[in-house]
Amino acid sequence: MVILCVVVVLTMVWAWLKGHPKLKIIAKPDTLQVAHLIFDHQHYHGMRIGYEVQGEAVNIGAFNTVMGDHFMGVSGLRVAYGRWGEDLDYMVNKYHAPEYVVWMNEVIAEVGKPAPKEHDPSQGVKKAEF
Repeated sequence: MVILCVVVVLTMVWAWLKGHPKLKIIAKPDTLQVAHLIFDHQHYHGMRIGYEVQGEAVNIGAFNTVMGDHFMGVSGLRVAYGRWGEDLDYMVNKYHAPEYVVWMNEVIAEVGKPAPKEHDPSQGVKKAEF
């Protein structure tokens, strides 16, 4: 029984890791690598939300499952590249997808830009005496 429980737990962990891969994005000043795909920054126009996959409500006796809930859907990620783009093989929670896309676009846009100028901490500070 113990061996069976260990096998079930290991199988569940393996299935979770296979179903939730970590998407590795490497941004360089001239190229962007998303998993195994490489894009040139000259034609790259940002990440987008792609297609959506929505569940349907399922009635099981007196219970309704949450599969029809709009929070349970997922959205595919898309790279706007050239005139068309490329669908990625990765999906994110539909509810949080806009936040993920905005965050990724902001971070990727900063790659290759010059560092911000140093600020003089004494400028703009008004002395207050009591």
